[in-house]
Amino acid sequence: LPEPYRRLIDGLQIGPRVGSCGTAAWRREPVIVSDVLSDPLWENYRELPLRFGFRSCWSTPIISAEDTLLGTFALYSNAVREPTALERELTAMATDIAGIAIERTRAEARIYHMAHHDPLTGLPNRALFWTQFARSLGTARREGRRITVTYLDLDNFKEINDTFGHAAGDEVLKILAARLGQCIRSSDLLVRLGGDEFAIVFSNPGSDPGAGVLNRLKDLRAIISRPLEIDGETIQVTCSMGVAVFPEDGDTPETLLLKADRALYAAKGEGRDRLNVWREHI
Repeated sequence: LPEPYRRLIDGLQIGPRVGSCGTAAWRREPVIVSDVLSDPLWENYRELPLRFGFRSCWSTPIISAEDTLLGTFALYSNAVREPTALERELTAMATDIAGIAIERTRAEARIYHMAHHDPLTGLPNRALFWTQFARSLGTARREGRRITVTYLDLDNFKEINDTFGHAAGDEVLKILAARLGQCIRSSDLLVRLGGDEFAIVFSNPGSDPGAGVLNRLKDLRAIISRPLEIDGETIQVTCSMGVAVFPEDGDTPETLLLKADRALYAAKGEGRDRLNVWREHI
């Protein structure tokens, strides 16, 4: 199909009178329209296919083995007519193959996501994080930019589990992960390293981003410390943070995360609920 036509029909909602494909998806059965100029199913859309010379359209829904609608497969013709027996046979074959391909792709996507994301919070796990981190460092080297690595650990999280139960502790982690995810930029990386430990990699666009990063971390700490309501209980959490900077504190993911971890350990030793920088570079 012409790209301009595909752009025009992309995003249309399915319904009982939405052309051939929209109606086939709505009915979950084939829809044969021999003339879009006169068929009522195309009443509100007929100018679109006519603009490109299409006069007939035959659409078949693609249904999964679990009876889920996956899409539709359509054939257009510039003549007023119904499909031939061969065209019907080819459409049935193409619809079956498309269904198998879509289901396989979705299954592969689910498997990939499960292998690279934390099942509790949905955040990237260590395996995906190391790959993304190394890629960010490579880009920073080429562009002469700095990167700030923050190691984050919740304070006294064991007491939350002991007091409110592990289910409440899991809910705390999910809520806080969501809060963190809403505060980072698309160029930043956020990962759950395990337990109540997280890491954030800020890909700084400028040559001297220090104050801006520290302000963002201050805001993040304030967001984390906002009270949570879980099962009628009010829970307040604080966190400690350790920070390291590329290239001053290291040039590999492992070194930078180790320095940030050591800075975090120092913050814990100084009384928790604070931020500690490995060296005062930012």
